[in-house]
Amino acid sequence: MSHARSSPLTVLLVVNDPAVALAVERSLRPAFPALVVEPITDAGALQAALAGSRFDVSLVDSAVRWRSGPEILEELRARAPDRPVLMLASAAAAKRGADALKAGFDDYVVRSPGHLIRLPLAVARALERTAAVRRAEQAERQLHSLLEHLDVLSHELRTPLNAMVGWIRLLAMGTLDGDKARQALDTIERNAYAQGRVIDQILELSRIVSGAIQLDRRAVDLGSVVRGALEMLGSLPQDKAIRLTAEVDPTAPPVLGDSARLQQAVSYLLSNAIKVTPRGGAVGLRVYQHASRVELAVTDAGPGIPAHLLAGITARFGRGKLAGLGLTIARHLVHLHRGAIRLDSAGEGQGTTVIVSFPVPAPLDPSTSLVDRRPPQSGGRDSLV
Repeated sequence: MSHARSSPLTVLLVVNDPAVALAVERSLRPAFPALVVEPITDAGALQAALAGSRFDVSLVDSAVRWRSGPEILEELRARAPDRPVLMLASAAAAKRGADALKAGFDDYVVRSPGHLIRLPLAVARALERTAAVRRAEQAERQLHSLLEHLDVLSHELRTPLNAMVGWIRLLAMGTLDGDKARQALDTIERNAYAQGRVIDQILELSRIVSGAIQLDRRAVDLGSVVRGALEMLGSLPQDKAIRLTAEVDPTAPPVLGDSARLQQAVSYLLSNAIKVTPRGGAVGLRVYQHASRVELAVTDAGPGIPAHLLAGITARFGRGKLAGLGLTIARHLVHLHRGAIRLDSAGEGQGTTVIVSFPVPAPLDPSTSLVDRRPPQSGGRDSLV
């Protein structure tokens, strides 16, 4: 019986006896026609195979003399925890099969000719169990992501709704004078528009996470992206008296992406920087080339991040209700462009810099080694604001 696979089955076969290796291959070949067997006969060969990490399942002979079975199992689990490991046991050792399972082997098969007929089924079942675990882990990650998004949505929807409900109740009580009543109506209108924007962002996030958006990928100058993002901000910086500066290194190469989506991501990053910066503070944006990547850095004058929290907050950037829909959408859009995000901060009270890094498109990569084109602190830059 053949077990259908879209790719070859690669087996690490840890054995001493060439005859056992031949018997194992003869047993597996009819069930897995695209079989690749990599014999491992010493510790060096095992290290080399683990370094390459291109295998699907390991079979470990209990009679290996250069290292014990549990030691080999421990090394395999440490280097390739998601790959099943089966023991090939002698007839005498078969009585200790339960010990092999307790030690952590996924299964065991007696290596005698009469018992090796069970090997293809044991391998197939071990692979299916591993695939089932991967599917369960993927489902758990998707559920966790969904809960994070629901957390963001509930927070974003509740904020303008609470403001509207509070003023509506005061109006209904009839205790507000003319000026207060007009203030109430203005607040309700402003938050109704805010609620509409939140709903638009929810729909946008839904399209992004469901894969319903298509990127019009082409060479894009980040300088034009920044100019478009600044226009999208409107009067937001002026409303808080924020000093907003944007500096673009004219030698920075274009990136491959969708200009409109990149503008959207940058505008959300700038909006968040303005939001966390105190009134009258400064927000800066810089575009430069660093090695083989083009980077865009947005610096705020907000509360900053203590050094011991920086790594954890970077890992959770754009997640949770404190991030808001804007940063969540920005994170997804950056990742859709094969970009990466990292945070930098001099510490609490020192502001934060969000650095978005994009790869230089392969056809545009220089043939020689790249130098750091990060612009100096003064001169050699195009100032947009």
